[in-house]
Amino acid sequence: MHNNNQKNTGSIPGEDLYRAMNNLRKSLGTLVVDLLITDLQRQGITFAGGESYSVRQIEGALQKTFGQDGGELLMDMVSKSLQEL
Repeated sequence: MHNNNQKNTGSIPGEDLYRAMNNLRKSLGTLVVDLLITDLQRQGITFAGGESYSVRQIEGALQKTFGQDGGELLMDMVSKSLQEL
């Protein structure tokens, strides 16, 4: 169980992050989400059981690919998706 303040504190389990990413398929499309997942994996975010990541780690990885504004926008989408799990 996660609190709604997860964006600012704590860590996000890899399995939850993967589920949240998959929930974005409706809004971003399957191809885009597959590319996002592949890119995050390439940067060391494995979505593996037992692994957890900070918001800063995830947002930093997204910003490497999409720039500061794009990374922040995508992280906001991921955070909202996490809250819906």
